[in-house]
Amino acid sequence: MKIGVIGAKNIHIPKIGRYLVEADEIITGGRRGVGGCASEFARRSGIPLTEIPPKIRSYGRAAHTARNRQIIDRADLTLIFWDLRDKETKTAIRYAEKSGKTYEIIYHLT
Repeated sequence: MKIGVIGAKNIHIPKIGRYLVEADEIITGGRRGVGGCASEFARRSGIPLTEIPPKIRSYGRAAHTARNRQIIDRADLTLIFWDLRDKETKTAIRYAEKSGKTYEIIYHLT
């Protein structure tokens, strides 16, 4: 199963592997926050990894939103880690709802 991982840059999940046990591929945005945790787990575990960095030059301020949509579109399941504050993550949740893609919100409240 292709599992996408999205979340705020300030969220760090040291034991993210427990959420990714069924992953045949991990799709994430890259190196910071939850995406960085998922990327690191994929590399350590030998799970194929697709990182989709934001294309700032192409999309400007909308780059992270566009990147999150690409992750949702490519994944069979998207795990969305949300702190109830991050607006980009909230936008990703709305997109997942409207697109009919399978997703799960994992609340990370500190």
